Amino acid sequence: MSEEPFTEEQLRELLQTYKNGLTVWQTAISNPAAIAEIKAAQVPDPIAELVKLSKIMHALATKTGIVFKPGPVPVNAAYKQVREASEKIVLYVTLVAQLDAATYSDIFVKEAVHRVKQVLHSNEKLVVHLEGMDLAAAPSREVSAEEEAQDVRLITVGLIWAACDAVVELCEKGKKGLLNVKIKESSSMLVDAVQELEEWIENPDDFDDEDPFGLDLSDDEALVESDGSVSEEDLSELLAFAKTWVQKLKLIKLLFSSVHKSIPIESKITGEHINTIYKYVTEITGNIDELVVTAMMNRDVDECKKTSVEITNDAKSLVMFVRSLNSGNYQKTKWVDTWLLKFNE
Repeated sequence: MSEEPFTEEQLRELLQTYKNGLTVWQTAISNPAAIAEIKAAQVPDPIAELVKLSKIMHALATKTGIVFKPGPVPVNAAYKQVREASEKIVLYVTLVAQLDAATYSDIFVKEAVHRVKQVLHSNEKLVVHLEGMDLAAAPSREVSAEEEAQDVRLITVGLIWAACDAVVELCEKGKKGLLNVKIKESSSMLVDAVQELEEWIENPDDFDDEDPFGLDLSDDEALVESDGSVSEEDLSELLAFAKTWVQKLKLIKLLFSSVHKSIPIESKITGEHINTIYKYVTEITGNIDELVVTAMMNRDVDECKKTSVEITNDAKSLVMFVRSLNSGNYQKTKWVDTWLLKFNE
């Protein structure tokens, strides 16, 4: 039995309901407690389903943009298009609710939620624009290519495309791929830290205590209260310590690169494994930042030594954890003993 034709009033009611739903879902998936209350999908592979659904949402955005082309808009076709999009969005959210950190890792779930939220937000922007359209009006004149390029309807469709593509890209990268991206980011930060420390070692007297990073801070925005002055003997000890740690930081960069290559395949690594690796990497990176700042700004060798102990403990723990993940696979862990030997020199 065919459906009765839908009216403009019904279409506008559906747009309003859809918009309200998008607002609610965005709030819900941003709150861990709220997302836990969402009835999760129960599919064998939610990542594969997210990819499929993202591609469907991409196509639906295109169709919606076409059917709502200034008109008059075919109300019946528009209603069915919006209804289908609203149904798919609900599935989208339930798939995200199925992702658990123990399987996929905290960083993957957090990134997935962020990217899906962008899909919801861009759809909401499109719906807001559609609500403001005069659905019955015919265009008074032919629209130029320049005007069409500035059409909010088409711009928001483009935003949906980009958001859907970002979800697909994340899913295809996988939890291991995302961890590798994070490790590379930490390696890049480590390179900067080593460069800053090396430059300071070469010319510690040229270092600007008040504005070390060229931020042009006013007096009341001073980064440290102390004047950074130390005795010649203390400075000599600090420089010797810093020179040693420049080499150790280079070894930690090598460690990050080795960890990146030694992570087991996607199917053999759990979210908890990734959480542990990422915890060590972020703690090491944060403490390295603190070590460099303490050396360059505060010139406190005792504090530097305390921080270096934390870095050392975390680095060694990371090495041993990666070794345990690859138990029995000598090819993936043969670098461990060499690295430990070098780092302990």
